[in-house]
Amino acid sequence: GKMDRVDKLPSGELRVIDFKVGETKEPGPWEIFQLQLYALACERTLDTEVTDCRFQFLTSNETVPVEFNDEIREASLSRLRNVIAQMKGREYEPNPGEYCDRCDFQGFCPSSH
Repeated sequence: GKMDRVDKLPSGELRVIDFKVGETKEPGPWEIFQLQLYALACERTLDTEVTDCRFQFLTSNETVPVEFNDEIREASLSRLRNVIAQMKGREYEPNPGEYCDRCDFQGFCPSSH
């Protein structure tokens, strides 16, 4: 994915915005994790704290805030480390769910047969 927008707030802290098209909906766990990874990347590369994460739906102009605090930072980093370890260990167990219809690996995934 690509980060859509980062704003520097008057306080000097950062806001990370992920724009969405279509109807307003509650973001799924993967979308939330992706936004949190964007926030982590901003903090690491810009050496500035992210205090505001949100999805902005362009069609309705509605905003859906996503919590981002120290506990979530640590949980996101832990999850990321786990994913990296699985990739390094070539652990690619199928995880059937809501994204299966958009998965690039449908043709050879044991869960899709």
